[in-house]
Amino acid sequence: QVVGFSTPLVNAGAQDFQGLQADMSYGIRVADIPLVNRLLRPGADYGSLNFDINAFYEDQHSFTILGVTTPTRGNIGDPKFRLNATTRYRKGPLGLYFQARHVSSGQADVTLQRSSQQIYGVGDYWVFNSSVSYDITNRITAQLVMNNLFDIDPPQYAITLSTGNALSTYDYFGQSFVMSLKLKL
Repeated sequence: QVVGFSTPLVNAGAQDFQGLQADMSYGIRVADIPLVNRLLRPGADYGSLNFDINAFYEDQHSFTILGVTTPTRGNIGDPKFRLNATTRYRKGPLGLYFQARHVSSGQADVTLQRSSQQIYGVGDYWVFNSSVSYDITNRITAQLVMNNLFDIDPPQYAITLSTGNALSTYDYFGQSFVMSLKLKL
């Protein structure tokens, strides 16, 4: 009679990843922009602009299970390139925000030849988000967020061709609006 059975935990897999991430931020007072300073009243407060760019390039990504290595770089949900670019404007209590997100094209399976796939993959994807905020007092802020500003659908077949990574890569919810009122205690 067998009353129990156990095996030791063995990590039979590994991932290999190589990539590059670059971040850049730049801020300037609107009054310090030469053209603005010439056209409008010099020395006045026109607010400030901030620009942020985050780029991510994936050079190599694969996983190995029990000695078999499978590349995933370029699959749907594992793009070769991602980009987030944001612009923020602030003047007194008013804040404006605009974001552009880009995801490069993806294949259904990078290990298969193009001719062996009925649906090869999906194209590049762009989505845009924005928000408006206003500080009612130094403790209360109202904000309206507009996600997926132009109601851009995710690439056709992306969810059915991927292993689930597409859920976190593309906006499946569609255009949405969120109104919030924040209170600082």
